[in-house]
Amino acid sequence: MRSKIGFEFALTAILLTTGFAMARLEAQTLQLPAAPPGGLNASKLPDAEGIHLGMTVAQAMAVMKSLFPGATGVLPRYSKYANGPSWVSSITGTSADGHDNLIVFLSMPPNPQQVVFVQRTLILPPGKQPTEDSTVASLRQKYGQDLPVAKRLTGLMAWAYDEQGQTVSVQGPANWSPTDCAQDRFGVAGGQNDPGSALQIDYVPDSIPLEQKVAILNANLCDQHVYVTAQLQSGTIQGTSVVNQIYVFLGEKPLMIRDSVASQQYLAGVLNAKAQQQMRNAQQQKAPTL
Repeated sequence: MRSKIGFEFALTAILLTTGFAMARLEAQTLQLPAAPPGGLNASKLPDAEGIHLGMTVAQAMAVMKSLFPGATGVLPRYSKYANGPSWVSSITGTSADGHDNLIVFLSMPPNPQQVVFVQRTLILPPGKQPTEDSTVASLRQKYGQDLPVAKRLTGLMAWAYDEQGQTVSVQGPANWSPTDCAQDRFGVAGGQNDPGSALQIDYVPDSIPLEQKVAILNANLCDQHVYVTAQLQSGTIQGTSVVNQIYVFLGEKPLMIRDSVASQQYLAGVLNAKAQQQMRNAQQQKAPTL
């Protein structure tokens, strides 16, 4: 879903109610990735520093505050629909020395908000740089056996899971790599620091029918699983390969699809309801006076 700032349109309580109802109704007609029976269990999905994919806003915020204590350690950002309430769309945490940075992205309403994307950047200064072998072993202990990747992709590791947290083996065409999957995020908004001036998300009509776009997403191997990617930046000290930076990306792709489609349908429903209300107002104005 694409978003922009500044395309304003009025929303009444009736339009909001109609938009959410249409989103729920239309979502039933699309072939979306099915959620696990009983819903997601965030504790079974992969995590970075205790931030699990599938967590609620409150759960993610609590962990972030424990990881980055202090008034400036955690920065929530906000988004909103036109004339609607603000919501937390992303949370950034940074350590006091700036060496550890964690960004958490949450899905947009109307579906319940959950963590769908996590990015961690860890800078390791001289004297605190682990060997590459020990770092790889640690990552495998945490996420399991990584997927095979092309030899040319040095320093890149990838893992794939189903939505119940079980590792899956994924194979694709020769020009495809699972290391590309976790970084791709859609249906989320970075937001603004102040909830009073939150990033406004508006509907931008697309010439491609939503059913066709969903079919394209479903066919993409990256969108069928939960992915983790780790990128290691290494150097050499006295002939030993050491790691000076680590980037970790987590993406809950099927959940992204479900939530992105629901938000796009909601916005389309609001726009449609507004157009119908304008038509009714125009017809009433044209009625003859008796």
